[in-house]
This record gives sequence, structure tokens and C-alpha cells, in this order.
Amino acid sequence: MFVTYDENTGRILDIVNFKKDKECIEVDYEDVKNLINGIESFSSYKVSYNALTNKMELIANEINYYKNLNINKLVYQIPTGDILNDAEITIIQDFKNTCWKFLPSYQLCNKIIDKKIFLNRNLFFSITEEYNPNILYKSLVVNLQQFIKQKYFVLPFSFNFESDKNCNISLFTNKIFESYLYIRNND
Repeated sequence: MFVTYDENTGRILDIVNFKKDKECIEVDYEDVKNLINGIESFSSYKVSYNALTNKMELIANEINYYKNLNINKLVYQIPTGDILNDAEITIIQDFKNTCWKFLPSYQLCNKIIDKKIFLNRNLFFSITEEYNPNILYKSLVVNLQQFIKQKYFVLPFSFNFESDKNCNISLFTNKIFESYLYIRNND
């Protein structure tokens, strides 16, 4: 079976047994039989990019999506480092310029363009007590479209703890992409 979808939103347009000229993905009949038979609504599902499998997939919307989500992907602690590596997204706490810098890798930008990943969304990051996602200090929101178009995204510090080099924090996110890196830039 083939699921055709709106490439800007992931909304399902049709499910047919032949490949159309429009954007589509191939799925097993068992995965879509409830949609075809009208037991479930097309609006309960969408086509979305899965960074872990590196392909577009049919997924359940909202509540159904979170029922099947692995907690380690929903509450993912971003590892720290001191030099740029091959992470798809690097977040730099820049003390000198009092801002957060978000940098996509060259490979991520190409993957998003090649796979036609939907850019009309935000990426969310949580600044928390060190190693403790339950104590939230601040949320950071990055517009994915601007981030990819400009090849960077900057958010100014707004709280004193962000400028305090002695304040140990952790960054958490829901793991949408394959790899992340958090750098504290003391220069």
C-alpha cells in the first residue's frame, strides 16, 4: 500500500495500492487497514520523518504518538563536550557573548532538504538542574525553519544563572534527531 501525504504538514491525503506521482511512502496493509476500513480517521495519523531510521514514516498523532514513545527519547539529556564534533545539533552556552548558540551540522541541513522534513515546527530544549530533568530553570525554543535557513540560531541569556560559569546545568530535549552536543564556551 502507498500513503500519499502533504509534504508541508504530513497530513494523509490518500491510501492506495499503487504509487502515485505525489509524495508517498510504502506501508504494509496491516498498518493501514483500520484507516482504509474507516475504523480510524486519517486525521489520527500523519507522515513524519524519523531521524533514527532516517526515513519518512506513518505515525499516530499526539496522544497515540506519546503512548508508544520511549521515555529515553522524550526526556533525552544532551551530552556535554568541549569541542565541536559530528553532532547534528550543537548547543553552545556562550558566556562571552551572553547567548545560546545553536548550530546544525552540514549533514543535518542536507538531510532535512533531501528528505523534505517539515520545517514548520519548533525544537524545544530544557535547561535544568544538573542531571535532573525535574527541576526546570528555563525553556529554549528554536524555530527549525530559521535554524536551517540561517545555519544557526541565537537566543540571548535572560537569567543570571546562564552567565554564571559556576552554575552547573544540564540540557534536555525530546530526541528528534540522531545526535546532539552541549558545549560551555568559557572563552
